[in-house]
Amino acid sequence: MGEEVVCGRHGSTPVTFMCRHAAGGIACGCWIAPPDPDYGRPDATCDLCDERMRAGIEIDSKDLVILCTHCWDEARQRNEQVPDLARGKHARLTDDEQRRLIHHAVHQLQAVQERAQSRWDIGLGTNAKAFMRWDFDADDRTLTFSQDGKPRVVAQVQMVGAYARSSGTFQWSWHTYGNRSDPLVGGLADLEGFGEVRGIERLQKVWWECEPKEGWEMTALAAYLSGCDAAYRAPFDDLDGFMLLTNMRSVDHARRHAASDEA
Repeated sequence: MGEEVVCGRHGSTPVTFMCRHAAGGIACGCWIAPPDPDYGRPDATCDLCDERMRAGIEIDSKDLVILCTHCWDEARQRNEQVPDLARGKHARLTDDEQRRLIHHAVHQLQAVQERAQSRWDIGLGTNAKAFMRWDFDADDRTLTFSQDGKPRVVAQVQMVGAYARSSGTFQWSWHTYGNRSDPLVGGLADLEGFGEVRGIERLQKVWWECEPKEGWEMTALAAYLSGCDAAYRAPFDDLDGFMLLTNMRSVDHARRHAASDEA
């Protein structure tokens, strides 16, 4: 066996190589080279790098990264299953293919919202009334919904981005927090790699001027690629924070679970 790499999460494992798009992306495709006995996993590339290699273009060394075997496995899992419409005729989507993808993602999110509203009745979906109160806890990364002064439903939060009403601009969360690994981002920075491979410019920008509906479109795309129980737009002074909600549960259930963990 060849060299080993020390990973901050997984310890020491054999060295593996993967293109940076797949290593830090999602739904980018994952093409596996023949096994090499000197390394822990075969080399792997995204759709874009594979397309370039088939055209006789050599991958630049700066586009390859070293991963531990466990991180390689995680990246493969994120990338090899590409949802419908997230891959086009070529690696980079045409303008029409991008429009169809986002349109599909928006309709998928609407269905998710309606299911969540039917179960939790917290002001989601097209015909739902707004809930009386919500509370965001950045430290615990939770959003709690209350009615008549009583907390009823709690969910984990992944922050997609924020829309500034005064400037009419949207900014991605991984740029807002300045850290792709921030727990509030929760892996959504992988969307940037998807944007580069698929040629979606908005995913590669720090911020841009747009209408508020684009905040929902980008949230829908994040939900389509990453999954969620629901999405939420939370107003904070001048900002609208767009969130994905996961692990939604009743507050009573969450309290019972916490008590059993402490026992």
